Amino acid sequence: MSESPFVDTGSQPSDEQILLAMEANRDRKLLREWLATLPRYSVLVSDPGTPLPDEEAYGLCLLDRATLGRCRSDLQQRRENDNPLFVPYLLVVPEGVADGAVAELVDGDRRLVNDVVPLPVEQAVLHRRIENLLDARRASVRLSERERQYEQLVDLTPEAMLVVRDGEIMYSNTAAVDLFGVEEAADLRGTAVRDLVSDDDWSLVEGVLTGEGPDGDPDSDSEGFQEVEMQTASGTAVPTEVAGVSITFDESSAVQLLVRDLTGEYERKQRLDLFGRAIQAASQGITIADARQDDEPLIYINDSFERITGYSVAEVIGKNCRFLQGEQTDEAAVARLREAIDTETPATVEILNYRKDGTPFWNQVDLVPVKNDDGETTHFLGLQRDITPRKSREERLQVMSRVLRHNLRNRMNVITGHAELLLESDDDETAAAAERILRSADDLLEISERIQEFNSVISPDGTSVESHDLVEVFERVTEAFRSTHPRASVTLNAPKTAMVAGHRLLPVAIEEFVELTARGDETPDLEITVRSDDGWVVAELVDRGETVSPLDLSIMEKATETATEHPQGVELWLIRWAVIYSGGELTVTREDVPQLRIRLPAAATDDDRETV
Repeated sequence: MSESPFVDTGSQPSDEQILLAMEANRDRKLLREWLATLPRYSVLVSDPGTPLPDEEAYGLCLLDRATLGRCRSDLQQRRENDNPLFVPYLLVVPEGVADGAVAELVDGDRRLVNDVVPLPVEQAVLHRRIENLLDARRASVRLSERERQYEQLVDLTPEAMLVVRDGEIMYSNTAAVDLFGVEEAADLRGTAVRDLVSDDDWSLVEGVLTGEGPDGDPDSDSEGFQEVEMQTASGTAVPTEVAGVSITFDESSAVQLLVRDLTGEYERKQRLDLFGRAIQAASQGITIADARQDDEPLIYINDSFERITGYSVAEVIGKNCRFLQGEQTDEAAVARLREAIDTETPATVEILNYRKDGTPFWNQVDLVPVKNDDGETTHFLGLQRDITPRKSREERLQVMSRVLRHNLRNRMNVITGHAELLLESDDDETAAAAERILRSADDLLEISERIQEFNSVISPDGTSVESHDLVEVFERVTEAFRSTHPRASVTLNAPKTAMVAGHRLLPVAIEEFVELTARGDETPDLEITVRSDDGWVVAELVDRGETVSPLDLSIMEKATETATEHPQGVELWLIRWAVIYSGGELTVTREDVPQLRIRLPAAATDDDRETV
């Protein structure tokens, strides 16, 4: 006897397996020899008295009455398991069994066997009956494979799928498990669809399930997707759209529901609506130009653009924004905008434009390229702000500043001329007074120059950034400070070099602040530390002599002043604005003594710019 419970008599891998589960007698021997002569069959022989092998091992079983009696409970269990693959069983009845006994046997085990063949039987008849059963088996295999592929496809689809029969869920895919917030598909099986739909929208889903309209009207449109509010297992509302189609599932009719989660779409729509309302309500003029078309035509303008320029939507859509240019428009400003468009880079340009009625106005244009997911520039966003009032004030202030400085210098020339004459007086008191007048005149002229420097810092056109070696700046400033104030104590702790990107007047502002420490009655005692800090350079100035007014430092840090609280000079404002326009930070602390902390962005050195 073989060690295996059944014996393979030899076959090709593509042969169909036929199991002989019979007693070892002449009938089994003849059947085995005859089946071995037929193409495409592989014969497996089960040892008498052993359990039947798993059904995956064979496609058809020929068994006798002894095997049927011995394996009846096993066969009953296999039938109840609802194996999706059809495995036929052919009962072979030996010669001499009465017809009545055969009929009784078949009736008693109708669900266990699919056909009965009494022996003897013609080979052609037996072959045909075996083939009929195998044809049914093959159809079952094809159907099972299609169902398996379908279930895999359904399970992989990103949208939720439910198979519903009589209002209950029979099957759900992975997306449905995620959508309805359950642990596994078994948690949804047997659940009433009604429990997953809001009361207000149940009629819509019911119409999809029945193929009728929302109110049971067969003439209503139930095709396509219906927007429905569903809810998760925890009761959370989920906006969805639902469609259904009739299918056959487990050999019975059912409805397959496709449920699309609209949460993301609703959120995107809400964001777009909010964005659209914000753009439309913005005080700035906003335009959008299509970068993919020739000459970048406008495809959108908001209400503020119409208000600022006087042009309506119909007059500008499809045109390039150059219609705002006119006779006095600066060609250099136009060239900067054109360069930004050609290089697809952001730009801010102040340009003289003209309204529809021909009135000129100063326009601050911010141009921003808009890119898609592939990094391609598809549009240009333009922000327009009417800055005519500001430009007018700046022009008036510039004229006033020039006039005042001119008049001040002329008057001071007169004063110093008379003071120099008085210096020649033989009266010592008169000469001393003249000397004081000259010093005061020099101070006034120096203040005038500082105000001009301060104006260049806060001017929009004066915010250019340059590279400075902060260590070199402090070395130069402290050396000059020691020479003019021999009694002063100045300590500098710094590395060899510390390059920063700073405003062009940053060195002047630092010099003015250091000089400010010598204007009190106390002896200057200043400690300066410079260090690098992860892409930044930090300078800490500790006023150990406490010669700078704490009130002045506090006002400078807050950047606010009142009629009763204001700094005594422009030096503190000068360093504050120089640091701010350098892209840095300035803080003031007062623990034991006042300390000014300046943090500036580090500039790239030549070594940093080297490439390998």
